[in-house]
Amino acid sequence: MSQKIVKISINPGLIFGWFFSILFMLGSIFLVLRWFYVLGTITFLFSLLLLPPANKFTSKNLRFEISIGVKIIIGIILFMLISGALIQILYYTKQGVYG
Repeated sequence: MSQKIVKISINPGLIFGWFFSILFMLGSIFLVLRWFYVLGTITFLFSLLLLPPANKFTSKNLRFEISIGVKIIIGIILFMLISGALIQILYYTKQGVYG
């Protein structure tokens, strides 16, 4: 019986991928809880693309890889959408609309 030893290399791209995808997922869950259902769902689905296991899934099953440049662009767009919605929530909460 031979056992396979799997080596996992931890690099900055892996750490940043997990950090930002989880951060964007938390932001999108907050948006869903604050009545931005469509925007929260869309940002959650796009933040799933930033997860490192999603890259393995797309390359293995769908036969294409998402490049680093596309991931950075997705991250910038997610940041702009989530921060814009959070600014709107804070503004309207201050005005007394959301309560």
